Amino acid sequence: MSHDIPMKDLPGEPACAWKTMEEPEGRHLAGEFVAVAELLAFGKAAAEQGGGNAAAVASDSAPAAMADFLVDVAGMYRPKVVLELGSGAFAPALAPKMQEIWAGASIAPRYVTLSHEERDVASVQDKVKQAKLQGMVKSLLCPLVDFKVGDAQDGNQQVLTCYDFNENRLFEACAGLRPDMLIINGPDTAGYVLPRMLTVPILSQYLQPGALVCVVGAGDKTARVEIESWIASDALHPIGAKAIGGGIVIGQIQPNSQNVK
Repeated sequence: MSHDIPMKDLPGEPACAWKTMEEPEGRHLAGEFVAVAELLAFGKAAAEQGGGNAAAVASDSAPAAMADFLVDVAGMYRPKVVLELGSGAFAPALAPKMQEIWAGASIAPRYVTLSHEERDVASVQDKVKQAKLQGMVKSLLCPLVDFKVGDAQDGNQQVLTCYDFNENRLFEACAGLRPDMLIINGPDTAGYVLPRMLTVPILSQYLQPGALVCVVGAGDKTARVEIESWIASDALHPIGAKAIGGGIVIGQIQPNSQNVK
């Protein structure tokens, strides 16, 4: 548990009237993927043998290779609203691809990045300005908080760190549209216990049912635990994985009582 950030209860039901978009024509997802369980098991075995975590599942550690892969995925899946958690490193590559896909469409595509680091937000804003994408890409600063999870009376309460998502700001940045692609590349795991564990459960209320989820650095020990939890709780439907960089896991958000409204 962190002692230098606030503690809060988990957020309640969504307060904003999120709009669910129709699935675009031509949406598909193809490619040579390995099973999610296979990549996670490989990363675990490599770590136990002293081979490290993310590096152990890497066939190509270059960030450009991960960006190229995500651009290819976006070209097939055709997202209209992308939400990227973390540094926003993939925005310069994916945002122009989305512009290309939706040129002339009635709904302008949106790309939203979210980080608790001011330097990440400033970096994205600078790159967006250089690329003249200010109208499409929004970068939000989002602090970290400790959330109380579980019932304290039963002795099962945990404290997990996560972004303190501001639904109103996120709603505005997404123009009220449910994001249909989520890239999880943060928060950074350093110094926190399972800092991405709550990202999918919380954001699944706002995301489009069936939204594509791309977890970067999936070979990391912390990420493996988080991904397995999302799958076990039926929050995430696994599709496949790619041994690029630290490993990328692809899945889809399952329908729930909030995102089907």
